[in-house]
Amino acid sequence: MAKAPIPGKRLGAANDGNQIVVIVGGIKYPLAFDAISARLVGECRRQCGMSPRELVENLKKSPDIDLVAGLVWLSRRLNGEPFVSYDEIADEIGYGTDLDFVDPTDDDDSPEA
Repeated sequence: MAKAPIPGKRLGAANDGNQIVVIVGGIKYPLAFDAISARLVGECRRQCGMSPRELVENLKKSPDIDLVAGLVWLSRRLNGEPFVSYDEIADEIGYGTDLDFVDPTDDDDSPEA
């Protein structure tokens, strides 16, 4: 069973209005927090039960796959999939799914050790 990495400081950039990248099953999902509209924040609360910033804060405190699914859902909504549902994403992510987070400002594309 794959263990979700603890995002720690790598998700801290999101609190500064920057971008994070979630990697699920080898696929990168970039998420630019300054591109999230108030409407999408409200929809995030309805779909995920918390705002995007709350997703990140909770992921830092107690990482789990439902929170990762929320970030992937946001990324996909912002990147051309306006009708994808949180449930669709949540059904695709399990405890055996390989997960990682990267700093998009890092020039090295290789996963962290």
